[in-house]
Amino acid sequence: MVILLIVLDDQALLIRKPGATPGRFSLPAGFVEPGETIEDAVRREIKEGTGIDVGDIGYIGSQPWPFPGNLMIGCIGVAETAEIKPNPETIESAQWISRAKVQVILEGKHPRMTLPGSDALARAILIDWSNGDVAAP
Repeated sequence: MVILLIVLDDQALLIRKPGATPGRFSLPAGFVEPGETIEDAVRREIKEGTGIDVGDIGYIGSQPWPFPGNLMIGCIGVAETAEIKPNPETIESAQWISRAKVQVILEGKHPRMTLPGSDALARAILIDWSNGDVAAP
């Protein structure tokens, strides 16, 4: 599995999956197909889910995943296009969120949006990015 911080200038792509807790947004994620590189998986998953083209990609970190033989790999990618075209089968909503707004959401001060819990790699990535500790490749 890959979890993806896709950035455009000072914004991150956050998505909401169908059936998710109301107001809960996260980072896009997806599977690495057999014979596919991590970089190819990042580009394919983002293109299929949002229509966004991704250029440079870097590694952020990893987290064990609760399925045998699986690992969640965190990557950062630079968007080459800005227009979001969510695939309604996999994404209910997707939007670019500024670093400042991510910090407000992380602090629990946003009236409508929340992020994954403290045990999620997505949250750790967003904390590091919003603090400036993760940069685009």
